[in-house]
Amino acid sequence: LDSDSDMIYIHGILRDLAGNELKPSVTGCRTMLEHIRITCLQQGKDITDYNKIFECILSILSRIEVDDSKTWILFLEDVFGYMDKYCAQYCMEEIVQEMDYWIRENGIGTDKDIALLLDYRASLCYMGKQYKKAIKIQKKALKYAASVDARNAHLVSNLYANLGSYYLADKQMKEAKESMEQAVAIVKKYRIYSHDLIMLIRNYGAFLQMSGDLKAAGKTVILATSKPEA
Repeated sequence: LDSDSDMIYIHGILRDLAGNELKPSVTGCRTMLEHIRITCLQQGKDITDYNKIFECILSILSRIEVDDSKTWILFLEDVFGYMDKYCAQYCMEEIVQEMDYWIRENGIGTDKDIALLLDYRASLCYMGKQYKKAIKIQKKALKYAASVDARNAHLVSNLYANLGSYYLADKQMKEAKESMEQAVAIVKKYRIYSHDLIMLIRNYGAFLQMSGDLKAAGKTVILATSKPEA
């Protein structure tokens, strides 16, 4: 807009009436929410002005009517990971608080949703350098994914990989190695090839290099660059 004369003003009463009558809902805004969610799943793609997306998500949090809790929880889970990429801690805290309301307080969600909620809480503790607390929460998250199969292998490998990073930050080297090896073993068994594998191999390879096991570190890098079997 070039000047104030170009702006459209709505009378306060009309604005409030319109806001109440046309309040956005999950079902009514499904197309927009899905577009944002898919954008946030593109982990390898950088967005120039990512703060605009985060501001949009926070605005949605404060205004939307949740009439489809399952779709809403999935949206929250997927946008968190993209915020984590940019260490947008304040936004991440808001997402976790909203997830906590629906999953813990209202009892909506599966064991996978609970595991992710705890994983996200541990991530925030790690960002705050509360490593022991992060480890405790992450171990609790793993209890909700005790058995591993093809359906949850990706999640469980990530949980172990994150736990290994927290142990490493807390200088518990033996536990860090065990957790990272568990994550790698799941990746190999279920042939999980995704952007998460790159982070896992980078962290595990760096750990092996620090430990002086250069041969094992080299083999680990090969795992990340090899093509999955047909």
